[in-house]
Amino acid sequence: MSDRKVVLEYEAYKKIKKKKDCYGYLRKTLIHVHTPSSYDYRLLKNWEDKDYKKCSVDKLKEILIKIIDDKNITMSMLDFRKIFKKYKEIFINEKELISFIIMAAKIINNGVELVVVTDHNTIVGCEKLEVAIDIYKSNYNTSKIYPHVIYGIEISCADKLHVVGIFNKNKISNIQNYLNEIILSEKDGTYKTSLSVLKKFNKDFNEFAYIAHANTADLFKDTHMASGYRKQLYNSGYLNYIGVSKEEHKDGTSFRVKDRSYKDKAYIILDNDSHCIEDLDSKYMWLNGEKLGLDLFREAMVDYDVSVFFHEEAIQHTKYIEGIYIKNIADSNLPYLTGNNDEFIMKFSPSLNCLIGGRGTGKSTVLQLIEYVFRQRCDNERKLEFICNHGAVFILYYLEGKEYVLAMNMPYKEKDKHIYQYFGKNIENKYRYKYKYDESIKTFAFINNLEIYEVTNTTVPVLNKCKNKSKLLNEMFNITYSVNDLVNTASDKKINDFIFSTMFNNKSIRTYSNMIKKVKYSDLENITKIIETYRIKRQEKINNEINPFNEHQKGLLRIIHKLTDYYEEPNLYKWLFGNNNRNKSFFNYRISNEELCEYLLRVYDQEGLNNLLQFLYKRNLDTTKYSLINYAKDSKFSKDLDKKNIDFMGEKDILNKIYKMFENINLELIKNYLINFLKNNEEFTLEFNIDSKNGSKISNENYRDVKDLSLGQKVVAMLDFILGYSDYSNDYTPLIIDQPEDNLDNQYIYKNLVKQIRDTKSKRQIIIATHNAALVTNTMSEFVCVMESNGNHGWIKDEGYPGTKKIKKNIINYMEGGTDSFNHKIKIYKNVL
Repeated sequence: MSDRKVVLEYEAYKKIKKKKDCYGYLRKTLIHVHTPSSYDYRLLKNWEDKDYKKCSVDKLKEILIKIIDDKNITMSMLDFRKIFKKYKEIFINEKELISFIIMAAKIINNGVELVVVTDHNTIVGCEKLEVAIDIYKSNYNTSKIYPHVIYGIEISCADKLHVVGIFNKNKISNIQNYLNEIILSEKDGTYKTSLSVLKKFNKDFNEFAYIAHANTADLFKDTHMASGYRKQLYNSGYLNYIGVSKEEHKDGTSFRVKDRSYKDKAYIILDNDSHCIEDLDSKYMWLNGEKLGLDLFREAMVDYDVSVFFHEEAIQHTKYIEGIYIKNIADSNLPYLTGNNDEFIMKFSPSLNCLIGGRGTGKSTVLQLIEYVFRQRCDNERKLEFICNHGAVFILYYLEGKEYVLAMNMPYKEKDKHIYQYFGKNIENKYRYKYKYDESIKTFAFINNLEIYEVTNTTVPVLNKCKNKSKLLNEMFNITYSVNDLVNTASDKKINDFIFSTMFNNKSIRTYSNMIKKVKYSDLENITKIIETYRIKRQEKINNEINPFNEHQKGLLRIIHKLTDYYEEPNLYKWLFGNNNRNKSFFNYRISNEELCEYLLRVYDQEGLNNLLQFLYKRNLDTTKYSLINYAKDSKFSKDLDKKNIDFMGEKDILNKIYKMFENINLELIKNYLINFLKNNEEFTLEFNIDSKNGSKISNENYRDVKDLSLGQKVVAMLDFILGYSDYSNDYTPLIIDQPEDNLDNQYIYKNLVKQIRDTKSKRQIIIATHNAALVTNTMSEFVCVMESNGNHGWIKDEGYPGTKKIKKNIINYMEGGTDSFNHKIKIYKNVL
């Protein structure tokens, strides 16, 4: 590889890594924390309230020094007098300022990015922590962590329940006016009930509120409150979210709320409820989103199931594509995908990625290029030329803790040449050469155009060329699925190969050729028995794979494996005579080569392949039962006096010659025949329960062969099989699907496909090109890329998390027909929603 190409690999790595992450990812979050503004705050766990109130400024500095843990920062450097003077309108005194900075330092050191402040019956601590974080970051900390403070409050209510209210700080004056009306004191709280406060925040303010630490409250005690009020509270619709003080109480609390309010689910929030800095070390939640802020919190709560987690390891992707980089190295007009400086860069989320935009904007092209880099297969010469027009394509891949750069340096095609000439075909440039795709084209690309490099140092990247390309590719990628191709596959015999390659790729159950290769001449004596023994063992292995999978998919789909015993008539002439003249007399006897083979085929028809081969191998064909003398009477040479008559001795001589020819039979032709027999007599069928997609609990099992289903049902069955088997087999390679919504009705997309994608994306990277808004919004894709084109080129118009305003606008414009169309839909359907 030239130095120029080596430089491109480094450039690709740096460009992808440098590109800003525009996707959602897990944000470490503290919900319901108290600050020094809470009346019962004590700073340290072993302190009482009075200890905190009595402590000196110097004591607080000592605590801060320990948290900062930087030898370059000394006590003398912690002079906060000037800082306090600057912020004296915010902080009561220097001591309070330092206390908040201590809290800020602790939060930052713990890597917390979102912190919801909820002091007892006051909101003054929110701004103070916000400012303290700014001060600490400006003066003492250079890490990338910059926590965002979300404003909130914990209100002690008259029914002894505590309500956490979370709000937009732009409404702080309205919230403060409300608090002035209802708060008796910071210690006593309000005379209002929790139901009243919940209603005020959730409905009147249109903000977010929930009952805190419900597991230790009197919420579930029937004797605590009047039955009428309790019933009203449970049925208010304000108990969708409930706080608990410990994670182990989340399931029990959720069940108790559901049991009393008849809801499908109550979403649990883990209350940090810290009153000292040590408590900031635990009780985290992780919220999925892109831009830090209240909107991220709200969006996560709306899509709680896929956006809120109690543990960071709840999402752990071990294999995913980090990004793709395309660099034009020839004619800038050739590549369809383009961008600034003749380069195209797209960075992916490890989770769910949706490419959207109008038709012809390049969504499918991105998927095609990714697949080509991994599989090097393109059996359409025009498509291959289109792919090669993009020049150099690089993919950055994360594989189980290591990074790899895959470099596909494609040839630049000159006008008077055929694209296949760059892949080892017609090197002599013959004029009438007929170009045809075969696997050697893929092999050529794999050997000559593809390189894989392991990145061994991410600070100053070192790229080491990998020798085990094939092994790495198998670990990294499987296949890209086009829904139209899936429909075609489900409609014919391709389904057989599809099921086998999906379920048994890289397994010990290999294709038949591996076994047949071992067949020797001596095996021909009992070849069908050997084959049958092999088939039985093979079926056992296959059923050992299929049966657990079918149990895993019970009521949804199942795989049926069948064996048949149809032997096609063997081409004995080819086996014995090769390309010799069929009409030629056999050793000058009154029978032709072809007629002699027809005689042997008559034996085959009566005895079967095994006995025929056994007769020939043992040289004991029964001429009393199968008389060659009688058979030859009808030969076209029967009256040819120039030929030798077939009598008893002639019959014996002919058979001896046949036996001798059999000893030198073309064994490879027999092997190919046996491979075809095994392949044609093994059938994999995908059966789908057509009663499983009605949105209700599966009670009936009405299985149909996928080949007999409607187009929509075919897509459903195939996608269910792909997603179901990947989950069952722990296949965590990236899943790439082009327009999964094709031929599906919207109800199925919402009720089933959305759920499947949600369940899968937490374990496996998914990249889809789609025109369906339900897929993008209801699956809560972590990354949305909006593509645009002018007919000649496609490019990235916008990219980001679907919860951001810019992406929401693009979804409305490209997938809902625009703002006017969307508003019209709302008006039309409003009275039935």
